[in-house]
Amino acid sequence: MELLAAEAHPPVTLKVIPDGDQVVERRLLDGFSAALRKKNPAAQQVLDRMGIATTYYRQHLRGIGTWDIDRRRLLANGAALRLLEDHAAPAQAGLFEGLTLEGKVAEQKRQLARHLMARQRSISANRRKKAKGWLEPALSSTVRPVAEPKAIWLFSSDELAEPDMLHPLVARSLLAQYLPAAGGVVVDPMAGSGVVGREASRLGHRSWSSDIRPGADFVAVHDLERGDLSEVTGEGVADLLFLHPPLKRQLHHSPDTFEELVGTYIDNSLVCLKEGGLMVLVVSSEDAAGALQTVTQTLVDSVNPEREGRVKQHGLTAHHLAVARDGSQAWHILVSRFGMAG
Repeated sequence: MELLAAEAHPPVTLKVIPDGDQVVERRLLDGFSAALRKKNPAAQQVLDRMGIATTYYRQHLRGIGTWDIDRRRLLANGAALRLLEDHAAPAQAGLFEGLTLEGKVAEQKRQLARHLMARQRSISANRRKKAKGWLEPALSSTVRPVAEPKAIWLFSSDELAEPDMLHPLVARSLLAQYLPAAGGVVVDPMAGSGVVGREASRLGHRSWSSDIRPGADFVAVHDLERGDLSEVTGEGVADLLFLHPPLKRQLHHSPDTFEELVGTYIDNSLVCLKEGGLMVLVVSSEDAAGALQTVTQTLVDSVNPEREGRVKQHGLTAHHLAVARDGSQAWHILVSRFGMAG
């Protein structure tokens, strides 16, 4: 396609070709469009000579200069414009790589549908491959701040990427206090965007992250309510197990079942914890009223089962509070050790 950018300056011939300079073409197309808006006779004559209606140019042709190389290549080789327009969003860049469209429009539609289906399978396979859950240790050379071992940790809520996520400082401080030496294994089956896994990796630990709705590429898909961790992490592998249940208001369950649901999460997680390992349970202050005592007892009972010849341990190893400086968030952090006293 050729267009003449007719302005007050000498006319410029614009050729939209597969490997054209998008910046230059966009500038020329903007100039041509401006000339049309000003009702420049020379610009209108260009469209008239080509048999192109002004509306058609504005709605369909003007954006071609911003297309990626693959889409422009297909158009130059005879692909139907409407088929390519339907997938012209910037996020679709690379979608047409390796595609050839030939024949009538109906045939091109079938060819495109087969290509997109194969492409989607490939993308899904790559995502599954990337989201295996495990992050290897990547001990950071940067010294990242941690909070001193205190009963209450303060953090700035304006640093949070998501409103209900655990602050990286809190995750890092927990790991530094309870796994001070590198080389441990940390499991977080309610990982969200993977804050705990990332911080564990930076501190030199191997980590597993999963969630029913992963918020990062490395976080695997796993519904902890419906299945335990044995098939995804193996049994008895974790030095520290981290559980951060969703807020009660985020659940589809009745609030009356919240404590029971937390018990299910704990029971389905324990299989991955080593004897003597630590479970960390995070409960929002929003949900703590009326539930904290029950949840705490569930945690203690779960990680310290009665066994013949052993004396059951009682109580928590530790109870921390993590509080936003502006008072917008507060978390109860319950720590209990899995195992028995001799």
